[in-house]
Amino acid sequence: MSDLGNKIRETRESNKMSLRHLARNVNISASFLSDIELGRRFPSEITLETIALELGYSPNSLYELMYKDRPTVKSLTTELAEAKGEIARLEGKIQGMLEGIEATK
Repeated sequence: MSDLGNKIRETRESNKMSLRHLARNVNISASFLSDIELGRRFPSEITLETIALELGYSPNSLYELMYKDRPTVKSLTTELAEAKGEIARLEGKIQGMLEGIEATK
């Protein structure tokens, strides 16, 4: 579960608010709100603002949590570079195997 999701769920439950009630008030589906609480999905900024106001928070306090939970561009760029390196390594290996096959013909 994400920090954002935990904050929303804990506040909702401490206010004795059901998931369906909050979702209805925010104009989203209960399944989408559940996914937000579980950290599977992230709301739009407008939806996040509405959730924040409904729960009595400033939107900025929830923005900070949402952006903390999301993968950063830097981490995604690093993963992409590592994947490209692995692809290049495998391409070289395949090329070597193809050359070996050609040599046996």
